[in-house]
Order: sequence, then C-alpha cells, then structure tokens
Amino acid sequence: MSFSDQSGLTVTQKFGCTLYFLASVAVFFVVAVYVALGHCAAGCENDRLTKTIVLWTTIIAIPFGGFLLIRLFMRDKN
Repeated sequence: MSFSDQSGLTVTQKFGCTLYFLASVAVFFVVAVYVALGHCAAGCENDRLTKTIVLWTTIIAIPFGGFLLIRLFMRDKN
C-alpha cells in the first residue's frame, strides 16, 4: 500500500496529538521557568549544569516523542 492510499487520522488520534502538544508546551514552559529563575526555584544552590541538562533533554525529548507518536499513527495497518 502506498502512503497516499492511507486514510487520514481518526478523531481520537487527532485528539491525542492535540493533547500531546498541549502537555508538551506546558512541560516546556515549566522547565523554562525553572531554568530561568536560577537559584530561586531550587533553593540557594547554583546548579547550572543540571538545569542546562534538564532544559536540553526537554527540548530534544518533546519532538522525539511527537515523532514516535506520528510513526505510531501513520504506520501501515496491514
């Protein structure tokens, strides 16, 4: 079956993608605020390396999760 022969996403799948997007945006903004506040958000320690790792892991993990979600929904049904 060619890719063009596949039907589009169902309503449930579209809802799942929308829910994933909204949850991802919320998680990203919480992480961004946590990193931006610096030592105020996590006590008085200056743990810049940990916050940088958390931010970049979030930036990489969110699109990767979206990619996996699209692959799951668009795979061949046969």
